[in-house]
Amino acid sequence: MSGMEVISLISAIIGIIDGTSKLVKAIKDSRDLPDGFNAVSERLPLIRAVLQATERRIKESTEGQGDFGAVQALLESCQNQALRLKSIMQDVTIQPGATFADRSLLAVRRLAKESKMEQLMKRLLENVQLLAAIQTIKPPTYANIPAAPSIYKASAVAHYGIGHQFSNIGSGQQHVNMGKGQQVFTHSMIIQGGPRQ
Repeated sequence: MSGMEVISLISAIIGIIDGTSKLVKAIKDSRDLPDGFNAVSERLPLIRAVLQATERRIKESTEGQGDFGAVQALLESCQNQALRLKSIMQDVTIQPGATFADRSLLAVRRLAKESKMEQLMKRLLENVQLLAAIQTIKPPTYANIPAAPSIYKASAVAHYGIGHQFSNIGSGQQHVNMGKGQQVFTHSMIIQGGPRQ
């Protein structure tokens, strides 16, 4: 899935969330509203904000041409849950000109749908939190890391003076005794040199 497809999917989810928010505002004006509906009205703006931030980050990033297959399933799940949440809200919205019996039946429906709506909202929040976490902890790309100088070049010391210069580039230790006398290696306790006088 490309970046543009992800952006369009996020835009569709934001549209569903906006429609659901309007339904929640219409329902919120009625009295005797179950607590689950109040929780939905508080959390929908947060979900919308996270989705907008994700959309903005994908638009601004250089990864817009990348593969977003891992995010696709998460976004499709968010879209499915948002659609089901909107459907529940439409079922429990008071229609204009409703009679007292219709309003009473609607109050019972709201109570019956409250637990289902809370479960959907919980799953939607978990998916959006996961989406936010994915966007937050993405590893930096090589384009974002400044070019580091080669360690070998940075640690090279120019030879000044007369005499020999030995450089051990390969693996292992290099011990060179250019003068007279003993050469002592204390880590292996080997003594090299000529006979003692």
